[in-house]
Amino acid sequence: MFNQRVALSCVLVGALALGACTTPNVRYDADARTNIANYHTYAWEQSAEDTTAGGPAFNNPLNQKRLRAAVEANLAQHGLQPVAGGAAPDAYVTVSIGSRQTIETDNRMPVRVGVGWGYWHPGFMSSMMWDTNDIYSYREGRVTVDLFDAKKHEAIWHASAEQDLTYLTGEKAEARINAVVEAMFAKFPGASAAAK
Repeated sequence: MFNQRVALSCVLVGALALGACTTPNVRYDADARTNIANYHTYAWEQSAEDTTAGGPAFNNPLNQKRLRAAVEANLAQHGLQPVAGGAAPDAYVTVSIGSRQTIETDNRMPVRVGVGWGYWHPGFMSSMMWDTNDIYSYREGRVTVDLFDAKKHEAIWHASAEQDLTYLTGEKAEARINAVVEAMFAKFPGASAAAK
């Protein structure tokens, strides 16, 4: 029995480790009325986590720096360059990285029915029970990149990846962040044209 538990634990750990290396779940959104090919320069805008009280305490500022570097490299591949000093940019870029502990409640009512037959005393017996409000706790990690039109101050592109990078540092963090950002820019408007 002990050996089976150890084997099962090893399989679960291996599955989690393998899952950490897979492509993250990425969501995209873009303003269909906007042609991003018309944007050539950008400037960084302060992200919400930089201004929210208590936000930086839960995030690694070095990973924030790595995220910006990865986004800069991907923007350059799609023809967007940092604006020259003093000039007005075509777009503003914001990034966010972090995680939070999330608690969810499952309000379903799974009904459990039991049926039996009395051995010592003839007769039919039954019972019914149900569970409500199962509580699940998990860590939710996310990386986001947003582009805004600099003149209109309107969002033009958004990408978010479900990825918890809380415990990664150094080279492992940099490699994972680069992979996540590359996945996020895989469907950047004009990506196929830029690749040609």
